[in-house]
Amino acid sequence: MVWNCQGAASKPTRRVIKDLRRKFKPSVLGLLEPRVSGSQADEICKKMGFENWARVESVGFSGGIWVFWEANICVNIVYTHPQFILFQVMVDDQYPWLLSIVYGSPNAILRKKLWQDLTAENLNIEGPWCSVGDYNSVISDDEVSSRKRSAHHRSTDFSNWIFNQAMIDMGFEGAKFTWRRGLTPANYKGARLDRGVCNMEWKEMFPEAKIEHLPIIQSDHAPLLIKLKAEKSSQNRGLFRFQSAWLTHEDFSTTIAKEWDDKKNLEDNIVKMAQVMSDWNRSTFGNIHIKKRKLISRIMGIQRILAISPRGGLLKLENKLKKELDVVLEQEELLWYQKSREDWIVSGDRNTKYYHASTVVRRSNNKIGALKDENGQWITEEANVRMLAQTYFTSLFQASPSEDPFSLQRGLFPTVEESKLNYIHGSLRQDVFPKA
Repeated sequence: MVWNCQGAASKPTRRVIKDLRRKFKPSVLGLLEPRVSGSQADEICKKMGFENWARVESVGFSGGIWVFWEANICVNIVYTHPQFILFQVMVDDQYPWLLSIVYGSPNAILRKKLWQDLTAENLNIEGPWCSVGDYNSVISDDEVSSRKRSAHHRSTDFSNWIFNQAMIDMGFEGAKFTWRRGLTPANYKGARLDRGVCNMEWKEMFPEAKIEHLPIIQSDHAPLLIKLKAEKSSQNRGLFRFQSAWLTHEDFSTTIAKEWDDKKNLEDNIVKMAQVMSDWNRSTFGNIHIKKRKLISRIMGIQRILAISPRGGLLKLENKLKKELDVVLEQEELLWYQKSREDWIVSGDRNTKYYHASTVVRRSNNKIGALKDENGQWITEEANVRMLAQTYFTSLFQASPSEDPFSLQRGLFPTVEESKLNYIHGSLRQDVFPKA
């Protein structure tokens, strides 16, 4: 995952980074334009939760590249540059490949230096190579929100670099623009400044690789999620208990004051409040994870529409939804704190990944997270998994005992009559070699 976060020091931005890590679990994370340098940058990097990291220093509030990677992959730094870092990556016994994480300078003169230095000839690059980041450039006028603002000066050099390096645009899923700015249609701007490209060797190595444009939330840029292969995920449901995240809801105190009966003893009130808060959780507070998914889905939908036609009302709605999402992310952090059952949680040290991991370890047992149905589709919802398993074994044990077992084996390989086989072959010959 690579993201131009435009400042890594703020708590909201770091909260989003932790949420992205928890949801997508990237083995490599690149943060661009962190706007922090020196000892402060080192302290923030140490708290990110990765065992390994490297960075290119920011110059004031401009530039800077931070790259983090997990211990389960082998990463070697090949070359560092003010506008990119080149790595060699190897996973397990896989053939090593090269990854460059790029932050192209907004200064056109400095960006020309990037095209000159980031070349296979200068860096002795051989074999699979993938390059991802914010290039601050587009390929054509179609990649900007308004063709009236010509992007020719930003496209020619970049297009020539892609052509000369024999790179392939990896495409994307999600909203078209990775950078957006402006709160009204009059000052709205959007462009696809962030992307991933690769050479043919890398494409052959990862033929199913794709890039997803995640929602633009804290920064003006969208995070890029690079998936090398398809992944399956499943969800686990926890037992009901009092959630400390409820304390952040404005109606919580009012509900407690309204439902608590001073005429009843403590035990009766506890029994009553357990039911009241259970109903309140379902009707008012809601499921935190579902709320988060819905908000992100709505933000993505709005950004798709804005990429086509910017509207003032949608821009205001998007800003409102982003604020709601920040509140939900904070509630989710509190939820994981509570589930971790750790007594020494320090307020302000929001390393949610650790608490999430401790919860998973505590619950670790043999569970079926997903099943593949007869159509080859992965079923992950718990109720549907149960139904699929029940249907399968019900059908299995209801099979007729008088049925010939050898006929079942023969049924796996359907036969074709010789006359039909000759007809099929004849038809194929006519299709391939038509008569004159």
